[in-house]
Amino acid sequence: MHLYLNDKLVEDIKRHVPHNAQLVDTLSDMLSLGKEAIYRRLKGDVPFTFEEAVRIAAHFNLSIDRIMQSVDFGNNSRARRGDILSGSAEHYMDRYRHLLEALGEGLLNIYSKGSGAVFQTAANQLPYNLFARFEMLARFEVYKWAFLKEGSRPGFGLVNMIKRPDVLQAEARLLEICENMPHIRLILDRNIFRNIAANIRYFVRRELITPTECGQLKLELERLIDGLEQICSQGVNAAGSEVMIYLSDIALDSTYSLIENGNEIASVSRVHFIDYIFNTQRQDQEDKIWIESLKRYSTLITQSGETERFGFFSEQRRMLETTL
Repeated sequence: MHLYLNDKLVEDIKRHVPHNAQLVDTLSDMLSLGKEAIYRRLKGDVPFTFEEAVRIAAHFNLSIDRIMQSVDFGNNSRARRGDILSGSAEHYMDRYRHLLEALGEGLLNIYSKGSGAVFQTAANQLPYNLFARFEMLARFEVYKWAFLKEGSRPGFGLVNMIKRPDVLQAEARLLEICENMPHIRLILDRNIFRNIAANIRYFVRRELITPTECGQLKLELERLIDGLEQICSQGVNAAGSEVMIYLSDIALDSTYSLIENGNEIASVSRVHFIDYIFNTQRQDQEDKIWIESLKRYSTLITQSGETERFGFFSEQRRMLETTL
C-alpha cells in the first residue's frame, strides 16, 4: 500500500483493537504472518499489501474507499507522486514496490466501481502493460532509473539489477490489473521502439549491458512487437479484454494514462522513467479531453488500417536489426 494509506489503515485498526499485543495476535492469525512481520507493518517499516488490507477491512468492517478519501496528499488535491527519486538509492526497490502497490490501489479503486472500466494510455515510452511481462525489459526500465541514482558507482550494470520476490509479486499483480481492464486504448508514439532501442544501445556502448543481455532485450522487443501485432489483428489481449491501438501522427510529449468507470475518473502521468503523478480532479478532465483529441490525429491499426499496421511493424523489426 501507499505509505500514507498504510498509516491511515493502522490508525483505523487501532481504534477497533486499542491494545497492541492483542492486535498483533489478531493480525498474525488473520494474515498467517509472524509477529515480527506484523510489528513492522504497524510501525510503517513495511506497508500492508492491498490484499492484506482488503482482508483487514473485511474483518473489522472498515471502508477502504473512505480511508483513501480521508488521506490528505497535500495541497487539498489528489495530486501526489510516487517519489521514487527521493531518499537514498539503497531503498529504491522498496520504493519501487510501494509505487507498484499505490498504482494498483488507484486503478482498483476505479475498476471495482462496475464492469465498464476503460483504461487509456498515450505513450512516448513503453507502457507498463506492454513491457512488464518481459523479464529483461522490466529489469531495464528500473535499471535506467537506478543508474541515474547510482551511476557514479563503478561497474553498476544491468546485471546488478536484482529484484526481490516481493517486487516481482507486486509487478505481476499490477500487470494483472492492467491486463484485465475490460476496455483498453493505447495511443503510441511512432518512435516508441526506436527510443528504447537507442537507450539500450547507449548502455551497451558504456559496457553496462553485455552483448548477451543486449541479445535478450532485442529478443524480448521482437516478441513484444509480434504480440502487439497479433493484438491489433484480433482486437483482444490474452486476458480477453478489448484492445484498440492507435499510432499517433503527432509526436507525444509524455506518457499518461486515464481510467474511467461511469462517473469515476483518475489519471496518472509517468515521469522519470518509472515514477508517477496521480493528477488532480481538474487535470483528470483535461487529460480525458487531451487523449480524445489525440485519437483524432492518430491512425487506428486494430482490425483496420492493415497497410499502415504492416508498414509500422515491419519498420520496427528493421530498426531493431540495425540498432541492436
